[in-house]
Parts: sequence; structure tokens; C-alpha cells
Amino acid sequence: MKDRKLLLLGLLLSQSFYGYQINDVILNNLSGFVETKRSTVYSTLDSLCASGHVDMSVEQVGNRPPRKVYTVTDKGRRLFDKLLHELLVKIDGFSMPFDTALLFLDTFPRDQWEAWLRQRQQALEQAIQIFQTTPSHAFSHSIRLGLSHRLHMMEAERHWLGEQIHALEAHLEPDSPSDASEYPPKNS
Repeated sequence: MKDRKLLLLGLLLSQSFYGYQINDVILNNLSGFVETKRSTVYSTLDSLCASGHVDMSVEQVGNRPPRKVYTVTDKGRRLFDKLLHELLVKIDGFSMPFDTALLFLDTFPRDQWEAWLRQRQQALEQAIQIFQTTPSHAFSHSIRLGLSHRLHMMEAERHWLGEQIHALEAHLEPDSPSDASEYPPKNS
């Protein structure tokens, strides 16, 4: 929730937006980087308005339907500063849905593990290719930093997946440091 608040406050610090514009910016510019639903954006905006971090005004132009315009308040700027600092320096753990799924692999045969890990590896390769071909010149330094971090995290996972698949192929125990130490295998 903190990251969603930070995202919306950060976008609103650059300029005031209509709600649909915020969703468009996320979808068109940050979709590979941020995962959030339209309804989540609106509920987070409602929460930020209720807490006084964002002001909402209604704008009527001509015969068009009224539109809500969102603007960060001074209180919202202070929350943005606090959240930015907190999320940059605090380690909350690395909870990912993939990690939860790994906890229950024992309920399936090992050949299924290998097949699923290979599928993830293929999907990860495609995601890495997309990130590597994203033109970086159009983004700010901080967005390039975020994209670089995401790419490095995906590359680390790619390496880890390779180690686990290699261990499963060799009928070794997955994630045994001594077993996976030869990934990639020297003779491949």
C-alpha cells in the first residue's frame, strides 16, 4: 500500500491529473514496472483525499461530464518525502507470489518442478528482453535507475533458476550450494 501511495503522490507532484490520466500514465509508461488495477488507483486516491494528502476538485468543461482533478497538498508532499525515504532504506523482506508457490513444490513430482521452473525461465527471458530493448533516453535518471534495478533483479533470478534446473537435471537436491556451484556447467 505504501508503494501505491508513493506512486500516486509522485505522479501528482509532477502535475495535477484527472483520475483516468493517472491510470493512462501507469498503463502506457509504467506497466512493466508497476502492477496496479484501475480500481486500486481510485481507492488509493480516495484514501489520500480522505487523509488530506491529496485535494480533489471537480472540473466542468463545456457539455462534457464533470471530471475529478487531483492535486497533492503540502501534507501529501511531506508524506511523499517520508515514504520515499522509508521505501528506499528499509528492508521489508522480499515477499513475492513466486516465493509462496515455491513453498509447496513438494506436493508435486520433481519432473513437474523442472517443467514449471523452465516455463518461468522462458517467461523471465522474454521479460528481460523487453527491459533490455526499452529505450532509456526518454526517461529521467531515477526511472532509469528503477529500470536498471528491475533488470538486475530479473537477471539474478534467471541465474538462480538456471542453478535449480541444473540441480534437478543432475538429480541433485535443488538449492544446495555445493551442488549448484558448477552452474553453468563447465562443459556446456
